[in-house]
Amino acid sequence: MVRGQSCDGSHELLLFVLKHQVVRCRVGAFQLLQGEGLGDGEGSPPALGVAFFAYLLLVDHMEQSYLPMVIRSESRVMLKGLALLTAVLVPAHSLNSTVLDDPQYVDTAELLCRVIVNCPHKTLRERSMKMLLDFINLFDTPGTHKLYKSLCHSVKHSGLLGLLIFHIKNEVDAALRGGGVGSPFLGHSLVPLLDMMFVVRDDEDLLTDSDRIMGALNFLRFLLIRDKPGSNHTTVWSQASSLVGRFTDPLRRALYATKMHAREEIAKAEQSLMMMKSAPQDGDPAPVLTVEVSGEVLPGVSPKDELQALHAALQRLDMIECVLVRVEELLETAAK
Repeated sequence: MVRGQSCDGSHELLLFVLKHQVVRCRVGAFQLLQGEGLGDGEGSPPALGVAFFAYLLLVDHMEQSYLPMVIRSESRVMLKGLALLTAVLVPAHSLNSTVLDDPQYVDTAELLCRVIVNCPHKTLRERSMKMLLDFINLFDTPGTHKLYKSLCHSVKHSGLLGLLIFHIKNEVDAALRGGGVGSPFLGHSLVPLLDMMFVVRDDEDLLTDSDRIMGALNFLRFLLIRDKPGSNHTTVWSQASSLVGRFTDPLRRALYATKMHAREEIAKAEQSLMMMKSAPQDGDPAPVLTVEVSGEVLPGVSPKDELQALHAALQRLDMIECVLVRVEELLETAAK
């Protein structure tokens, strides 16, 4: 960053104007996260440039005597976008759900999700996760519900879905503690969220989707324990038979098939490891497993490493089964 010409004393006026153009700053922050620099038309400075200037004034509190020049890099641009979003956020729960009719708000939340999933920098991922939760909390309860519903539909990453389910569980818990009246996280308005969570696809990969599956199972266990059958504030008890048909029974079948396959692969890996140990030391080199992901060949995996990975996968499946057994026991009480 290089210092340029001295300002003419209009810093306070510029600051006043920028503070009253929060929407424009949000547009710029959105472009900062995207790493874009689109202009607004002839004779108008690009929103990205306004966002950088707003960042320097509102976040960095740049000295009043200088106008800076900005040097861009992708990670720094994202960092500035996150900091600028933080600077222009309004108090929590102060936005009505109707503002979500403007798609830019949902787009911002989805963009934060993409940073969380795809950004190679751990610090930016963690900061984006905190920013996402703060952003969701800007809205009133109906708006929070609407945004969670949109994200559960658009997010495909198992780990992030597991985190979203965890925070939805906290919203339901807060609603139940509040008496169970009028909250969109209870009653029939909760059903669409439950429908998206409690489902097992025919082609479900339990290991790839284990975070989502565990999050959903823990949430269902919470509902069955916290919401008593006589109350049924969350409608979970009236959906008990449906949950068995579309979630727990398919999950049980998929779990059985996946564990059988994992045990078969463990037996093969153990056999390969035994053959490798019994082979002469000056013989052929140890076999190496080749793994290909999206057309790219990853570094070879030895039988020993493969065996460790398979045992870890089997342990993960055992954890899923433990929670599933408890959920099945609770659901059986509804059938009696």
